[in-house]
Amino acid sequence: MAVFDSNSPFLYVLAVIIVIFVLAQSTFFLVKAWKQARKIGMDKSASLSCVCLTY
Repeated sequence: MAVFDSNSPFLYVLAVIIVIFVLAQSTFFLVKAWKQARKIGMDKSASLSCVCLTY
């Protein structure tokens, strides 16, 4: 029976994949929201302040 190793490379790779997925998803929706804000006529400073408050 295999012993569980908390420092295995598999767990590090899995964690990196999950972090990259979460960052990619948040960036995707941020860009989508930015484009929608520009489309409905929000000025750049209001959009930028929303983005800065989000991060």
